[in-house]
Amino acid sequence: MTSQLSGLMQDSPLTYGRFVRRMTSVTSGARAIGVGPDGKAEVHSYGEIATQILRLNGLLKSWGIEPGDRVASLAFNTVDHLVLFLGVPASGAVLQTVNPRFTPSQTEYVLRHGGARTLFVQEALLGALRPMLGTLPSLERIVVTDGTGTAYGLPALRDLLDEATPRPLPEIPESAASGLCYTSGTTGDPKGVLYSHRSTVLHALSACMTDVMAVSQAETILPIVPMFHANAWGLPHAAALVGADLVLPGKDLSGAAVGELMREHAVTLTAGVPTVLTDLLAYADRSPGILDSLRTAISGGSALQRPLVEGFRRHQVEMIQGWGMTETSPCVSMSRPPRRAADGDDVAYRLSAGRINPLVDARLVDTDGTELVWDGVAVGEIELRSPHAASAYFRQDPTQDDKFDDGWLRTGDAASVTPDGYVVLRDRLKDMIKSGGEWIPSAELEFAVADHPSVREVAVVAVPDERWGERPEVVLALHQGAQAPTLGELQAFLEARVPRWWLPDQLRIVDEIPKTSVGKLDKKALRAPRQD
Repeated sequence: MTSQLSGLMQDSPLTYGRFVRRMTSVTSGARAIGVGPDGKAEVHSYGEIATQILRLNGLLKSWGIEPGDRVASLAFNTVDHLVLFLGVPASGAVLQTVNPRFTPSQTEYVLRHGGARTLFVQEALLGALRPMLGTLPSLERIVVTDGTGTAYGLPALRDLLDEATPRPLPEIPESAASGLCYTSGTTGDPKGVLYSHRSTVLHALSACMTDVMAVSQAETILPIVPMFHANAWGLPHAAALVGADLVLPGKDLSGAAVGELMREHAVTLTAGVPTVLTDLLAYADRSPGILDSLRTAISGGSALQRPLVEGFRRHQVEMIQGWGMTETSPCVSMSRPPRRAADGDDVAYRLSAGRINPLVDARLVDTDGTELVWDGVAVGEIELRSPHAASAYFRQDPTQDDKFDDGWLRTGDAASVTPDGYVVLRDRLKDMIKSGGEWIPSAELEFAVADHPSVREVAVVAVPDERWGERPEVVLALHQGAQAPTLGELQAFLEARVPRWWLPDQLRIVDEIPKTSVGKLDKKALRAPRQD
């Protein structure tokens, strides 16, 4: 039997050290622009940030932080957080990003479960932490970012870095853990996704591909999506590789705050969830010139709808949708239309979950595990396999979790896939409405309702029905000053758009649809019993 012939190529590990080396030399002139504690812009070159990372490495070593130790951050997108985001993994430790929008019990759970020895936290977020600090046995120290810490008697990151001795980065195996990010926990406790150096570098390279996010040195990127939300979709990593400028908006993600940053710093690419992008569009419609520099807006986290695509198009901004999960680093597909759609209506492609990215394999399976064809019609659960997808959850017995299927990641999404690899999400499996033995996909009904001119946001949930088992209820938030439709008027609007048996039986008008900690529509809250 002939043995496998190995290639004669250098074995250069794919680690965070590559990001820092690039920032030290090739991309050192690129800039990270943040909003300081006083609200004014702070501009730092990548070369300066790389120097701070070497100082951070010296600081962590002086504290006895060892390879694999968890170091947590509780912060929004700032320059200080960027130093931690890239520098903690480069030192060999594991950065555990904690979502500031978690409930106190969720925050306590993830800090305890992750076992962080050190916590870096923005000063404005310290108050919510105080009640739980005595319950975290692994936590040894707390350091304040973006502030002085004087109100709490805590050390400040910038003061510590000024005094720290820079140390060269260690050699790290590319298989070593680099980051720990917890899911939003909409169905039970949050689950920890443990990224590796290799998975993160490969995801960053994928983001730079033209058919994915097309990140290049020519871009000025404002990631609305926070670093604690699935690595800010990999944009800081990709920017470090190619030398794109970063504009980091901090906590204020209102349409006005983000829009003014875009105008001031000539942002060309942004990414965020539809709710935040909707607010940005509304501000841009009232404020001419806000989006003059913007070329691309990437939406993700919940379903993109036609009015948002067409609204940004009015400002000559291309809107595309990315799809993925915390478990996939996250991006696995991108809705860039194919060449054949260039002269026709490309919106249908932009509203799809997109074409499967080059480093991702996908399959559709039926409830009995039978693999289905990619014909754009057959609907099944989509499963994924990729070098940047999780194979298990941190500190969880894989035999007790049905999320992983013989090397494939189960997404929980019902979808169809076209022959050329475009994913059309039909619904979350848990959000499908079973009415009279037939399935009603809530996401498709939401698409149809979103075309109503009064509708700002829409969610569809199942409500119990004595005869049919379940029926759809539509929950609407309206544009300012818009007239609320009656149930009969909404049914008449939908009659030509959806099958008759999909027509909703109930209508609820709310000021705001509740959101999860990462900005998705919170259908769990909408399905909870109401006190009328």
